[in-house]
Amino acid sequence: MVLDGKITCPFCFEKFNPQNVHFRCINPLCSGTAEDTKYANARAIPARRDGHVFGIEKASNAKTSGTARSADCPVCYKASDTRLCPECHFELSHDIGQIPQRVIAVVGGALTGKSHYIAAVISALRNEVGENLKLAVRLLGDETQIRWEQDFYRPLFERKIQLSVTQPGLVDARVKVPLALRFTSYGGLVKQIFNVSIFDSSGEDMTRTRTLTAQAGGSLAHADGVIFMIDPLQLDTVCQQLNITPPRSDPQAHPERILERLIELFERRHGFHPLSRFGVANKIDVPIAIALSKVDALSSIIDPGSPLNIAGEHHSALNLTDAQSVSTEVSRYLRKWIGTNFCNNIETSFSNFQYFGVSSLGHQPDAQHPVVTNPLRVEDPFLWLLYKTNLVKGKKIR
Repeated sequence: MVLDGKITCPFCFEKFNPQNVHFRCINPLCSGTAEDTKYANARAIPARRDGHVFGIEKASNAKTSGTARSADCPVCYKASDTRLCPECHFELSHDIGQIPQRVIAVVGGALTGKSHYIAAVISALRNEVGENLKLAVRLLGDETQIRWEQDFYRPLFERKIQLSVTQPGLVDARVKVPLALRFTSYGGLVKQIFNVSIFDSSGEDMTRTRTLTAQAGGSLAHADGVIFMIDPLQLDTVCQQLNITPPRSDPQAHPERILERLIELFERRHGFHPLSRFGVANKIDVPIAIALSKVDALSSIIDPGSPLNIAGEHHSALNLTDAQSVSTEVSRYLRKWIGTNFCNNIETSFSNFQYFGVSSLGHQPDAQHPVVTNPLRVEDPFLWLLYKTNLVKGKKIR
């Protein structure tokens, strides 16, 4: 999202002028409560009674300074600072439109480790990785905090169990709501503040063009960056080398099929033409990080000296030299394991791409042992996307 005088809703992605923002009355004694059908329809959930929603023009007294920060309910005359998108009634952060915002979508087939990755990268950013980069990270809003605690932190880090499979958007409407994070840099002369919204797509939604467009299309088409997760243990060629039985999977969930749908979605949503008027091939300018997950399980078939076997080191900036070394190696493996056409489609369709290898847990859990998180390189693709959208610095280290 770009600061351009308009606000962009992080849920429905509609743009609107600051003076068109709506408010929700939070006074429990207000008589204006009603079923919010607009919110319910946007979330695909049953309508429930909630506080009265009103625009600035109906407020008895709007306090404005640029963007309206509060307004008095026209029913009970109590002030409210709970601002909403006028199109879907999603609650906006108090500083929406005032600081840079980015949307990062995490995509991939079922059981590729998307939810574990999101849990691991947020935890890393809130701890040692954030400390190394001098970034303070906090969760924004009740929905993000509740979902983080219930769906990620408690099961994985407290109860030590694997996370549940992300349900399709039609089954669980929460997957369409982003996890919102606030980043604040410190330790330098200039303090930088920015928000990042992370979308976790259901693997099942990625297997058909129709469900991809309907359930995840909005977040993907408006994403400032994409992390494309690939599970090597779902690839026949890798399973043969590891002498394990490949899982039975939907052929439509193969990484190559998902990539083709993803490219088509971007082309459709952006009115993309493959050739410019000068006959030069156009490319999608959204940066995409292709992340090979579960690299801890590949130690017997990759080079012992591979950078995938050691943690990345990013102090004060993204280590560009290390990231390129990893990218070169992962690209070579994917060309052997999936095929050259997969990488060729990435490299001819996207102007910004990089390959990564991550392990969200650090080991492959089984029924006999609790999950102990020891993540490896989970921050690399996320930091690269922040670097590509000008939110963190990068440096080459000789």
